Amino acid sequence: MVSDEREHPHRINHRHGIAEALARDPRGKVAVELAEVADAAENPAIPSLLQRILQKALEDADTRERQEVVDELQRHLRESGLSRADFAARLGTSQSRLSTDLSGKIVPSATILRCAHPIVEVVIRSGQPGRGTTN
Repeated sequence: MVSDEREHPHRINHRHGIAEALARDPRGKVAVELAEVADAAENPAIPSLLQRILQKALEDADTRERQEVVDELQRHLRESGLSRADFAARLGTSQSRLSTDLSGKIVPSATILRCAHPIVEVVIRSGQPGRGTTN
């Protein structure tokens, strides 16, 4: 069984379920193969079930990815030592928009994330901790 895993790493063996493979890579080879099986299934209930499994895996991945983006923005704010108002001003956004981004209600834009890292770098290089609180 071990040699089979080395020769065919994309195969799912008896110890790993489809759901685990989809959780690891919901857009990968197993997902593609599962969609193909769903299309070819003769039992009409199978495609619906497999599509729900695929959809759930994608939704879970999207949720994780969205949270990672929010976590990154929160980390940049914390590391900057700036108040939310100061951090928002340096990002070129409003404090209320920053709060919405930080809450996860919406996903921060790529532009916000691109700007956040250099702000932290500038604050760290200046040797002056940010003023105020990050709350």
